Amino acid sequence: MRLEIQDGYAMLDKDPQSGTPKITDGLRQIFLPGWFREALNANCDPAQVGAFEAVYLDEIVKQLKVISGNPQNWMDRGVPVGLTKMKIGSKTVPIKEILLVSAAYSIPIYIAVSALVTGPATLILAAKAAAAVGPATAKLLQVINTYSPVELDVHTAVVAAMNRNHFKTLKGDGATLKEVTESFEQDSRLVMPANLEAVLDDMASESKRMLIRSLDGGIKVYKPNPY
Repeated sequence: MRLEIQDGYAMLDKDPQSGTPKITDGLRQIFLPGWFREALNANCDPAQVGAFEAVYLDEIVKQLKVISGNPQNWMDRGVPVGLTKMKIGSKTVPIKEILLVSAAYSIPIYIAVSALVTGPATLILAAKAAAAVGPATAKLLQVINTYSPVELDVHTAVVAAMNRNHFKTLKGDGATLKEVTESFEQDSRLVMPANLEAVLDDMASESKRMLIRSLDGGIKVYKPNPY
């Protein structure tokens, strides 16, 4: 991410009129990953893609403003960071880096998973993709507010794996235990639990339904539950 990071917080440029983060090239890059943009461009005309991107990015910056004011943005693994670390200013919107990382990985995956519920071909409909933006950002807020620090890290590792393996994602597949483990190995900001598989299975349990678990060739795979 080509963004200014200070003490674990991304300092996003603030739009003086709306108070939301500005839609910069940096935000476009992280919230419109290449695989996602290519899927839209391959199946939609330029006007549809442009309309989707406008709705998508506008919704994202609104929700980033909400996240910045969220109490979880001022916690360090469940412990308040204290007023001395708060980075509130007139020119920036501070977002804890791990929350921004989770958002950047999660929202494209939520939209892809939602659009794939009735089959991969539905992703070609830009209108359907745009309609999924609101629920996807609402789901992210639920993740931030109700998941434990361990669950948030595991969730982020799952969606990071699905971003890396986007060809599988666009076919409706999830991430294997090995692929989720690789997310932790590649990102030192994420803390892997001692028994990752047990946490994954617990998050996919009927009581939690944070993840969807299925079998692919006899191997368990996981993806976020978009509902």
